Amino acid sequence: VAAAHAGWRGLHAGVLQASAGALSRACKVPLTQVKAWMGPAIGPHSFEVGAEVFHAFVQQSPNAIECFKQSGKPEKYMADLYALARLALRELGASN
Repeated sequence: VAAAHAGWRGLHAGVLQASAGALSRACKVPLTQVKAWMGPAIGPHSFEVGAEVFHAFVQQSPNAIECFKQSGKPEKYMADLYALARLALRELGASN
């Protein structure tokens, strides 16, 4: 069992990938056997971020574009932290 906390900065820095990788190595199981449970987080309709956050994630992974929607304000986006976390783990190889 492992616990990790990651807001957008932690997600961008790779906290979830590092935690899943460490758990996989410590338990000597492939990442495909690691299961993740996501606790409370700000929802995708409530978390407004600036263009710098949007661009940082999209530069890191072009697939991250699916985790953002324009908010209706210039240079502002609604970010889906759950989707960003799932994407980070999926790209690492953890699928549960």
